Amino acid sequence: MRHVDKIMNRRSRKYLYAVVAALLWVATAIMPAQAADFLKGDHVHLTSLHRIDGDVYAAGEKVTVDGSIDGDLLAVGGSVTCTGEITGSEIIGAGEFSHTGRVDGSIRMICGEAEIEGYVGRSILFMGNILKVRQAAIIRKDVNAYGSRVDLAGTVMGNVEIKATRIKISGQIDGDVELEAEESIDIHAPAVIRGNLTYSGAEELDLEAAGVTVLGEVTRLEPKDEVDADAQEAEALTNTVLRFSRLFAAFLFGLILIWLCPTYLQEAFTQLRRRFMVSVATGLLAGGVMVMSALVLLVAIVLSVVGLIMSSGDQAAGGAVLLIFSTLMLPITSFAVVSGGVLFYAGKLLPAFLVGYGLIRIFKHQPSQLGKWQLLIGLAFMSGFFAIPVVGLLFYLAAGIIGAGAIILGIKNRRRNGSKGITVPDLSQPGTPPPLIPKE
Repeated sequence: MRHVDKIMNRRSRKYLYAVVAALLWVATAIMPAQAADFLKGDHVHLTSLHRIDGDVYAAGEKVTVDGSIDGDLLAVGGSVTCTGEITGSEIIGAGEFSHTGRVDGSIRMICGEAEIEGYVGRSILFMGNILKVRQAAIIRKDVNAYGSRVDLAGTVMGNVEIKATRIKISGQIDGDVELEAEESIDIHAPAVIRGNLTYSGAEELDLEAAGVTVLGEVTRLEPKDEVDADAQEAEALTNTVLRFSRLFAAFLFGLILIWLCPTYLQEAFTQLRRRFMVSVATGLLAGGVMVMSALVLLVAIVLSVVGLIMSSGDQAAGGAVLLIFSTLMLPITSFAVVSGGVLFYAGKLLPAFLVGYGLIRIFKHQPSQLGKWQLLIGLAFMSGFFAIPVVGLLFYLAAGIIGAGAIILGIKNRRRNGSKGITVPDLSQPGTPPPLIPKE
């Protein structure tokens, strides 16, 4: 987290967390079995008069929830405020988040700044910059926080695990506490820890002088020895070379796709822009099919080995059946897994095209949608997000899933509309307008 803070100011980090959370949301959200409300706008406001039976998906510059929701809340925005009652859980991606209401489930959030001052029926998972758990807050289970600054003054009835640059604790914690701070740990009265305290920090804590009560054992872990400077430099150089190699390989692969199948790529790009949520659902479905194919492939390999063993004994007939089944399934599932891997690798190129197109459009009125510069700029921009630990991997998976869904939709629509005489313009010429797609 520290290296991100060094290259980004406070405002840019807020937008970073919001963008990453949005992609994480669409990558992991499963369509609910019950009714759901999808809300979008500059200011999404559920007043105290609203009583919604089902999940709520909200996206906007400002999201305010004052009413009650009998389900989950998934909100993405620059600012999210919740003062109402939610029977399910909250999944939040925002620059600023405030919770002063009641949620019976958990709160999972990626935020620039988050403030908790209400009731949480289960656990809290926080990734971001600043987390403040106020004195009035009650968390029935655990708190897991990873950020720059964490201030915990409320009541936690479970365990606490915090990894941050600066940590401050003055609340009551019923379970065990694990702290790891790069700069400072401040535990002061009226803090009470009923479990064990394990911490790693630059300085040893004088809990007795600070008026802190710890009923369990207190253990200080020595800070990890710094790695040799030459080894660090060599590792950084290796990672940089690998990152540029992956970027260059993806760029070449994108150029090949533009050359071989520009019409299908253009249709997939159009589907991504106009039918984003459908692309997400299609990508998730394709990912499920690929995972199932991989499982069936593993089962077929195991059955082939078992069939070979059985064929030499008294159960030769059963072994023959297993060998026939595995022989049929091995090529089918292998083809599905390999095709799925290529599809998801190519899928990340479409979000890269979209990001590059949006950035170039800031300076150029009508840029081409699928050009080499759009691809290169988009891949370079997204590589910065991919480099973020843990979150970068989720961002990478989300980009591949969304892009794969758009490619599948593009192939389907292009084949269906190919016989209708649709003319696709030359994508290599800058300023080319997008093709007109007939309404379904």
